[in-house]
Amino acid sequence: MSARHQVGADLRRERLVSDLEGAGFTAPGPELVQEVVHALELRPHEGVLATYGAIILTRGEVDLTGWGTRVDFEDLDRLRELADGTTSFVVRSADGWHLAVGERPARETDLVALCVERDARILRLRPGGQLQVLGGEHVWVLERATWKRHPTSAVFVRRLAARAPRAIERDHVCRGLLDLAVHTLSPRRIGATLVWLPDDGHVGIGGMLGHGGPVPPLPVAERSVHHAIANLLGQHDGATLLSLDGRLVCTGVELLGDPTPEIVRHLGMRHRSAARFSRLRPEAIVVVVSEDGPVSIYVDGDDVTGPEAGSAPTPQSTSQPIDPPTDEPTDEPAGGTATPSEGSAAH
Repeated sequence: MSARHQVGADLRRERLVSDLEGAGFTAPGPELVQEVVHALELRPHEGVLATYGAIILTRGEVDLTGWGTRVDFEDLDRLRELADGTTSFVVRSADGWHLAVGERPARETDLVALCVERDARILRLRPGGQLQVLGGEHVWVLERATWKRHPTSAVFVRRLAARAPRAIERDHVCRGLLDLAVHTLSPRRIGATLVWLPDDGHVGIGGMLGHGGPVPPLPVAERSVHHAIANLLGQHDGATLLSLDGRLVCTGVELLGDPTPEIVRHLGMRHRSAARFSRLRPEAIVVVVSEDGPVSIYVDGDDVTGPEAGSAPTPQSTSQPIDPPTDEPTDEPAGGTATPSEGSAAH
């Protein structure tokens, strides 16, 4: 790399750190910055952009018991070529680096738990070029050259508990339902409405729900079935009804309810239906996943998730991809603007 391009790359790295911190990411650290830079420098091969994944540990090692295999190799760049961000990850710590290869794909809920339990930072470049960084109880996604922060399901659980403490009495169902919405449906851009009545299940709601089709009683508390549920919901309109113990009952349901216009005038159709139904049945928990990613929870006609649950950035940042090393002449000034990286939006 020429001295001129090195200066430009250094400036972009500095801007990347500033943008991440400006979006609420505390002390990203040099290893994470290096991995983000690597992900942004990747270019398609034969028209296909490779996926990527890296785990940055600030303390301890990853416990691979029951998960996979450790592979040690001196060449970090070669290990990076093996890390797909689904079953394999580059793992970096104070002791160096290695490759962790899992026996099954890592679910986003697994990675979030690792971040919380080990104070880890995880980077994934997903299919389609979506770049995300997981840390603590939030996920940062690079959307149209802007870092946006999204809460994990744990944040939603606390917000729901503050408004509807009865839901936490069935904690395993509540957490499974929100994991499904936040970490499976939202990243896959599957719009859905999930209706759960933790007090009396679906008993006594005749006349408030249009007819839907019965489905296998898959339990939302079992995370192993979340992708199967997502595949089902991605093929149907209407709401999906859950039983008292959190099992699917039927889908394609039309929600009926309080037609009061002033509480729903500014909302889209899916949100209007959820708000009206929950106003008429205040004991209901209605979870709405928008097609563009944001998750909302309606209780008694109100969205209890708060502003951070939406897709608005906190605050705006403008990271750009870093040019790959080259000594070819260019008219772009050092540190100039590159073409923005546009991954599909996340959770």
